[in-house]
Amino acid sequence: MIFLILVFFLVIVATIDLQTYTIPDIFIYPLIFLGLFSSPMNFFLKEHGGIVISRSEEISAVLSSFQGIIVGGGILYLVGLLGKSMFKREAMGGGDTKLISGVGAFLGAVNVIWVIFLASFLGAITGAALVMVGRYKKFQIIPFGMYICIGAVLVLLLQPIFNRIYFDLIFPF
Repeated sequence: MIFLILVFFLVIVATIDLQTYTIPDIFIYPLIFLGLFSSPMNFFLKEHGGIVISRSEEISAVLSSFQGIIVGGGILYLVGLLGKSMFKREAMGGGDTKLISGVGAFLGAVNVIWVIFLASFLGAITGAALVMVGRYKKFQIIPFGMYICIGAVLVLLLQPIFNRIYFDLIFPF
């Protein structure tokens, strides 16, 4: 049930971001709080959170959710700062940073990194294709929140595959 609410929020946010290039806080803050406060009952964090901090699954899930908020938001915040210093203009919207924090609250720190990777990959491929066909110009704004939403749904659906890829990279033998 909780993931239906997450996907519902993600569909709304992706649609708004695609049309307006903004992500309203009215959808993001409830997403963060819902992810954090539902974490003791979040089977996904218990199964795939990746970090066991306590003997209690509930405490580990809450801490994993909190780490997902910090890691996800922190990575995109740093990317935004780096982009702003390199390009002398805003490179990452604040809504994207808050959205990935909300996704991190549901998926945990390990999985939010997969979401960022997938969103960046999908955004880069789409952006390059649109530039090649002349639909986008260099430095034109791309609605990155939409790719975050797609990446989050992909991680929800395909998480065991991502775990297998991760372990094969670390332990190839």
